[in-house]
Parts: sequence; C-alpha cells; structure tokens
Amino acid sequence: MADNIINLENITVTYDGEKVLKGISLYIRDKEFVTLLGPSGCGKTTTLRIIGGFVEPDSGDVFFDGKKINDLPPHKRQVNTVFQRYALFPHLNVYDNIAFGLRVQKMPEDEIKERVLSMLKLVNLEGYQRRKISKLSGGQQQRIAIARALVNRPRVLLLDEPLGALDLQLRKEMQIELKRMQQQLDITFIYVTHDQEEALTMSDTIVVMNNGTIQQIGTPEDIYNEPKNTFVAKFIGASNIINGVMLEDYKVAFADRIYECVDKGFTANEEVDVVIRPEDIKIVAPTEEYLTGFVESVTFKGVHYEMIVDSYDMKWTIHSTKSAEEGSFVGLNITPEDIHIMRKSENIADAIMVDNNVVSIQGKTYECDENSLLYNESVEVQISSKDVLIVEPSDDLICGEIEAINKRSVFIEVVINTGEKKWISHTTNDALTVGQRVGITFDSDDIYIIRTVESELSATTEEEDE
Repeated sequence: MADNIINLENITVTYDGEKVLKGISLYIRDKEFVTLLGPSGCGKTTTLRIIGGFVEPDSGDVFFDGKKINDLPPHKRQVNTVFQRYALFPHLNVYDNIAFGLRVQKMPEDEIKERVLSMLKLVNLEGYQRRKISKLSGGQQQRIAIARALVNRPRVLLLDEPLGALDLQLRKEMQIELKRMQQQLDITFIYVTHDQEEALTMSDTIVVMNNGTIQQIGTPEDIYNEPKNTFVAKFIGASNIINGVMLEDYKVAFADRIYECVDKGFTANEEVDVVIRPEDIKIVAPTEEYLTGFVESVTFKGVHYEMIVDSYDMKWTIHSTKSAEEGSFVGLNITPEDIHIMRKSENIADAIMVDNNVVSIQGKTYECDENSLLYNESVEVQISSKDVLIVEPSDDLICGEIEAINKRSVFIEVVINTGEKKWISHTTNDALTVGQRVGITFDSDDIYIIRTVESELSATTEEEDE
C-alpha cells in the first residue's frame, strides 16, 4: 500500500535456540497509532526492537518507506524509542536532557532552544527547563523522555511499555496525553503493552500477538467485538466461550439449544467456538424461552455487578448494572447480535509429556520446545492451523480422512477426521479431495504446550515433597 511506512516480511528471530518470532509479516501505515498487544514473552518487544534496529532478524526483511533497512543502524533510522526505564541523564537538567541529541548533531543553539521549548509545551511542562531530573515525579520524567525522543522529529516513535511504572490514575491520564500528542504531531506511534484497556483506549490499530505469531490485526472495535480465535477472545476482556456447532448460515447450536446468529460462511455442522461477552447477556425471568441457571455469586465492581451463573455445566460470567440475588433461578437472554462465531483455527488436543522435550499426541511422539519435570504429565497441545501440514499417510503419523474442504480468500481450509479428533489445516494444496486419507505433521517449534490445572497442582505437590 502506498501509505505504508513500515513493512515487516517473514521475520524470524531465535534466542538461545528458542524461536521468539515465527515468520511474522506486518505493515504499518503512516501517521497511525499502532499497538502491539500480548502477554509477556509473546514477541512484541522483539518486534519493536527489530523496527528500531536494535535486533537483527535471523531471516526476513524490514522496509521503511519501501526501502530495505535490515543493515541500517538505529541512529540512521527515522525512528526514536521511549523505553519503560526512561534513561534520563541525572546530571543534566530538563532542558539539557531534551537538547542532548540535537547538540550531538551540532545544531545551532537558537534552533535547539526553539525546539526544546516547543517540546516542553507539547508535553505540558512549560517552565520546567531548569528543573533537576531528581526533582521530577515519575509522570514528569516520562514526559521528558517522550520530549527528548520527539525533539529529533522522527517519522516513527517507538514506545516500549512507557507507562508501566506509573500509578493507575496517572497511567490513564497519560494514555489520553499520548493519543493527543500523536494526533497533534501527525506521526506514527508504535506502542507495546500487555494492558488490554491501554490498547483499546489509544490505538487506531491493534496487533494481538502470542507465542511469536500474530493472532489478529484490527481496530479496537473489531478486536473486541469480533475476535478471530479463542486466545484473542480470552485475552481482550472477559468472555464466555462455548463449544458450538454451526448448523447452517445464521443458525448455531450450543448449550443444548439452537440460536439465530448473524454469522455465515461456515460448513454445515462445523464445530465452532461461540463467544458471548458478559455485558451482552441480559438477566430475565426464567422461562422455557431462555437458557436458565442459578446465580452462584454476585460481586459489585463499581460500575456494574459481576454475576456467575451456573447453567448447562458451565459458569457464565454476566455484567449488569442490575443485580440478581445469590441462589436465585434466572433466565439468560441472548440475542443474535450478541453471539460471535469463531472458527476453530487453533488445534487443541490432549497429550502427555513422556520425557523432557517429548510429547505424545494420539499415540505418536513428537519433539517439542517444552521441558517437563513430571513423568507422564498430562497437558494440552495447541497447534495453529497454518502449521499443520498435510502429507502422505504412514504408520508414524497421525492419519485420518478429509471430511471437508473450504476455500477461503488466501488459503484452503481442510478438516481431517482422525477418529479421536478433527484437525484443521490451512493449505494452498488444491489437489486434495473429500474422503482422501492423509497424514498430518508439524514442526517441534510449532507445538505450544498448555499445562492443565491438574498438572500445575502436581508440580507444586512434587516441589513441596522435595
């Protein structure tokens, strides 16, 4: 696209034998506020450092304004960075801290003065130029760090969790201030955080990351209202996620009932995940028209009540400004617009860690990047559909028959029924046919281990015994 300022193409990064980024591709438009959001260790800071030039990718290319910059050092990129630790010079006052980079460039003092005072006005610290850094609050130091980064007039500002050290109230104020600065300066901000509210408040675009891959890219509204998979739905706010079956377009079955919905384009009787946000469920009088259950607990959260309702072997989380009584029997009113259907793009299967770095899935053993301290530890494995490869069947592989083939925009979605489980693969192989027997395989670094509550408790018990 013509207005892209940064393009990352198939970026991989490995630290100590562990793949931190697994071939990610991403474009960032000029003059937008982009947030890289995800849990610790997901690869978001590494992505930021790739853009800044502090980390060199093992493979893949970085483009700035259409020009490849893989070998360009940080100080020659039109990019500046604000880190969580502000790294201000304690022996310099506010003015000299902001002016430092300009003096390195040997800029005339009158121009330096104009720029520094302009930056102090931008960050609402006019009159602070002679103040010592030690006399500033945490929030004021953070503003000076931003001013020092912006005074060089970069095309892109990188911010690596810069609000993490601030208290809650100040952090909320600075979220609004950062968005104001970005709009006033009309430059690109790329922001890293694990705080969902922060991302939703400030961003034009959110990039959700997990386990070295990009899970979803979209506006805050898209990310919240239309999560693409279970991870996004769970990570962005609270969600009720239920196994369901898409009977046909606009009709889904879950919780032993059939509901109208607004989704289409699924295979008949395709297994799906159904996402319903807590605030979208209405408490009503219990009748046969509604799903019903008992109110297990009620907690006041300030702006709403959080109720846990036990219904159909599931604990439903409901947010409402009106409270039901604990122990009461209620109905759950769910409208078609409240139901969001997600394709099961992540393959999750029961497995056993049979040895260090060895996991057994459906009776077949695979090497993985996870160590296990427990013999025969029960876990779950998560493997992205794009990483499940379809090959010729053999006794060494998990095998099954192709149950369905669905052509999507840029890939073909194949459902393989192995008897014990249905696996989903995203492929470009258009020669496959329904009913064909195939094998599936995956690389060791594509196997993501999810430890169950039972295994975590077992690990704790074993440590206590030692």
